[in-house]
Amino acid sequence: KAQAQLMAELVNSGRQEALSQANQGEEMSFEGSGQGAVVSEDSSPAVGAEASSFKYSLKAQIKVMTVKKSDFYNLLALKINQEIHQDKELLKEELEKTTENKIVNIDTALGLMNVSSHVQAPVAAKMDLGAMKNNLKGKEASDAAAYLKAFEEIADAKVSLWPFFAKKV
Repeated sequence: KAQAQLMAELVNSGRQEALSQANQGEEMSFEGSGQGAVVSEDSSPAVGAEASSFKYSLKAQIKVMTVKKSDFYNLLALKINQEIHQDKELLKEELEKTTENKIVNIDTALGLMNVSSHVQAPVAAKMDLGAMKNNLKGKEASDAAAYLKAFEEIADAKVSLWPFFAKKV
């Protein structure tokens, strides 16, 4: 029991150390992305002997896998966008906040990790913002609102201009 607990602490510590040495906040590690193997162990008194206290030493090899956060979420967004209708797109800025990841399989020797991701990020209609900006340029607020409301993807639009003396977008 002491060995299992110590190994779990070492693997978690290894994960934290790997993340602290990586680029600030750019790397991520999944729960269970580390593996440990006992190299040697020693206990005093011997295993099975009764004692009021004991000393347990463990030498272990810890392997931890990390992944660049932006690469992971870019790949995930690409895969999701391939699965949804072509006139829709994933709102990528919400992806990281709404995704639950779980390691299915890991092989630190080969550097392979199979991750299952549960995503509940919003999807929106693709819109050509450049064309929309050009079409809105020079319109009065009421005309701009009418233009935006004409898109079936937009339920309602309210346009307000600032400063108060501005009359056109």
